[in-house]
Amino acid sequence: MIYIVLLIKIVTMVGAAPSFSKVHLLRALLIIKKIEMGRKNLVKKLGVGEGSVRTILGKLKQDKLIISAKEGHKLTKKGQVYLKKYLKRFTLPQKFYSDEISQDSAQSLIVVHNVASKIKSGIREHDLAVKAGADGSLVLIYKNNNLKFPGNDHSLDNYPNLKNKVSDLKLMEDDAIIIVFGKTETDAENGALAIALDLTGN
Repeated sequence: MIYIVLLIKIVTMVGAAPSFSKVHLLRALLIIKKIEMGRKNLVKKLGVGEGSVRTILGKLKQDKLIISAKEGHKLTKKGQVYLKKYLKRFTLPQKFYSDEISQDSAQSLIVVHNVASKIKSGIREHDLAVKAGADGSLVLIYKNNNLKFPGNDHSLDNYPNLKNKVSDLKLMEDDAIIIVFGKTETDAENGALAIALDLTGN
């Protein structure tokens, strides 16, 4: 097990996530960007109650980011521009798996640009992931053409599976790799997006 994973096992749970948050608003936009979708399907995808989804959709419509269509909800031009702003700062969540992180969990990876200098140890990021409903997180930072763990001397060479998995990512100076694990894919994605939003000041 990786150091940071061992460390987060002893940290107490931060508390239940709210019924919905900015993470859910962003995930709703990301989902609708992929495919026009009605409220009932969004309930399944977002992992929150129908009342919360109704409120989320109402908020997005009020902000003119989505409109309702016969096929379901879809992004407006303003919504597309709004989403593009985020996707310049971090990548879309993607499925990921390394048994050196967690053997029995869903995992999600996001690369966040120009934030590595903000990350001290990874503990704050862990707390954000747990608050969003995930079980934990792992952070790697890219500094001076070197990918490493923040705040400690552990070498990525000690984790060959993980190193191999992330070796193909196109990284720029001061990027951070955020990997979050949870009971479901939704939990992992929510945690990864919560960290990405915090690191980029959103």
